Amino acid sequence: MQQPFSTVLSLKIGAVQTTFLPDSNRKTMVSAIAKQPVQSAIVSLLGFEGDEHGDPAHHGGIYKAVFMLGTKTYAAINALCEKTFDPLLATQFGENMVFSDIGEEDICVGDILRVGQVRLCVTQPRQPCWKLGASTRIPTMTQTIFHHGHTGWYAKVLHEGHVQVNDTVVLEERPFATLSIRALNQSLLDPKTHKALIQEALTCDVLGPSFKSALAKKSGGEAVDLSYQTF
Repeated sequence: MQQPFSTVLSLKIGAVQTTFLPDSNRKTMVSAIAKQPVQSAIVSLLGFEGDEHGDPAHHGGIYKAVFMLGTKTYAAINALCEKTFDPLLATQFGENMVFSDIGEEDICVGDILRVGQVRLCVTQPRQPCWKLGASTRIPTMTQTIFHHGHTGWYAKVLHEGHVQVNDTVVLEERPFATLSIRALNQSLLDPKTHKALIQEALTCDVLGPSFKSALAKKSGGEAVDLSYQTF
């Protein structure tokens, strides 16, 4: 499979900053969620060179090296929140890449994507946390993203290299066609309805360990800390 199916519209890199939150129970937010657009980037096994993580226990690492959103995701969030977040400008969602004309229904765990010189393997949905509400100044943003499944997705880096805006995104392989990011998000919300898909996901060796753990707990009836407290 060598299928061009999208284009890189934007690349973004961020440094860790401390933001004061005067109207929140949390007094500060230490994060690199506010990333700035760049025309090109070097991608290593741990992500974009120069990109930082304010909470390395939950962000970054091999399975979460690169975080991506699609323009369909942006459009859906804007419609739900009645906002005009621009995918070409500095981000409040923390993504490294924005792809044209795709959303969570178009991407599956295990997809091998070639972007410029880089090869990526999609690993899991992003599990939204409270910082999305703080970053956007919309108290319900984290719950909106979680409950509607507009999470974006992570990938690990299979081949390092250079990427730039307007690079073609090529789908090289799709070994798990039923495990779309949208379907996995729905499974976490409603595990009783998606038992068969959850069993497939739990045996998928590509699925990121943090999401696999949350899915296993949720399907077993355990409480899962989804960290979507309001801002």
